[in-house]
Amino acid sequence: MRASYGWKGARELIAEKVQFRRFMMVNGYGRDVLAVTFERRPGSSPQVAVEVPQEEEAEALGLPPPTPLTGTLGKSHWQRALNLTVNFDEKLAREVPNDQAEEGEFISVCLHSWVVVIEGADYPLSGKGGEPTVELRTDIEDGCSDGLAMPAAFALAELAYEALPECHGLEQEEYRNRVMLLAYCKRLGGDRVAATKAAAFIKKLEDATSDGEEPNLSPFFAYSDRGRATEFEQKLANAELNLGIPHASDQAHAIVVGSLEPKDKPSEDDNIYHYADVTLRLEESNATWHIADFEISEMKTIRFED
Repeated sequence: MRASYGWKGARELIAEKVQFRRFMMVNGYGRDVLAVTFERRPGSSPQVAVEVPQEEEAEALGLPPPTPLTGTLGKSHWQRALNLTVNFDEKLAREVPNDQAEEGEFISVCLHSWVVVIEGADYPLSGKGGEPTVELRTDIEDGCSDGLAMPAAFALAELAYEALPECHGLEQEEYRNRVMLLAYCKRLGGDRVAATKAAAFIKKLEDATSDGEEPNLSPFFAYSDRGRATEFEQKLANAELNLGIPHASDQAHAIVVGSLEPKDKPSEDDNIYHYADVTLRLEESNATWHIADFEISEMKTIRFED
């Protein structure tokens, strides 16, 4: 997992006299979601960094990968990171296996739980005689354990969000939790502040085209360009629009790619996938985002082998 995020080993950080707390989160389907690091290096201010394992969106657009999502922490934020993780590696009584189950007692089965790997170390500021010993603290916990590691990780995610104002343009109700919001924010390309606004526009567009009714998309085009809106509506007829993550080239321009999938499959063969490529070029004017231009390819097919 650490290699997915380009992390150094914990022992390496200890050797460099870095004080840190960090975690990696895996969702209920076994997919790496994100990693968050709080660290304080000798001679440097405390930092927070968010990483995600894959960033194919930029590659698909032929654009540079998203910039690092990092922030400098003030004294209070850093101290909170330490306070929130005082006991993350301790075990509660309810976590200890009990082999003395009473007759008739229910057995709890946990499915699709999230899993966190969390670790940290505090380099002593002073020590008596020789090099002081530094303890590496670590824990692995799933969401059903009801322990201390998972709440500590989500508390750190909340703290990271507070320290990263470029993510505040995203609406929390669109994401399952703060971890998912941070992962999405990390993938935003270019001007991340502008990209959050473009992302909100994209969500409204997807909602307007997925409610089962024939949408009026004029409001999504510059000056309610009915002609281009009608053309777009015709392309979307009886198809599902799926858009990726936007890349903002500046504060008023963004691009997003996605696909159109026909609701009625042209083929009964489940191994054939039908789609068309979609590219939207977005602009912002008068504090409102709109579609400046779009490209939709002819329908394509991919055959999956059995």
